[in-house]
Amino acid sequence: MLGVAGSARRGGNSDRLLEEALAGAAESARVEHLLASELKVEPCRACDACRTLGHCIIGSDAAVVHEKLSAADALILSTPVYFGGVPARLKALIDRAQAQHWSWLKRGSPPPSKPALLLVAAGRPHMKNSLASVRTTAAAWLAVLGFWVWEVRGYSGLDEASAAAARPEILAEARTLGRQLAVAEAKGRRSR
Repeated sequence: MLGVAGSARRGGNSDRLLEEALAGAAESARVEHLLASELKVEPCRACDACRTLGHCIIGSDAAVVHEKLSAADALILSTPVYFGGVPARLKALIDRAQAQHWSWLKRGSPPPSKPALLLVAAGRPHMKNSLASVRTTAAAWLAVLGFWVWEVRGYSGLDEASAAAARPEILAEARTLGRQLAVAEAKGRRSR
């Protein structure tokens, strides 16, 4: 199982949520943790080389990350909300999936078969529109990598970097969701 931290800030709220979810998943699955803040991912240039070549011509960590994502049996993606969307580094990684997008279309858009948990940390108390926007962006990206959104949880009122740490109930919920995702993935693997 792969965990991807979308935040530019290490140790913040979305990182804490991901750490808890991965701890729950690690009870029955092998987990790996990737940090968008530590990746070198240049933005997509819209050159369309990937459309004909089948791979991106821009050298960076994006290709390695997408390979790891494609190989993962399940995913936990945790991100803060930045103006109704995802942070720039995570968005750059998402946009760099154009090669996978073209491949997905050429294969006839097979249905996603691997579960993904999406954890969203927001500062605003009312986050319905932001949550929908983040989910739409993440779901489109994940579909081309073979994932379906198994569960989405949004947590609001997390403006301060340590706000999640002061709310043990949401950390416990994240751990439980990670544990449940690992179980769901194992059941799905056995039924394939």
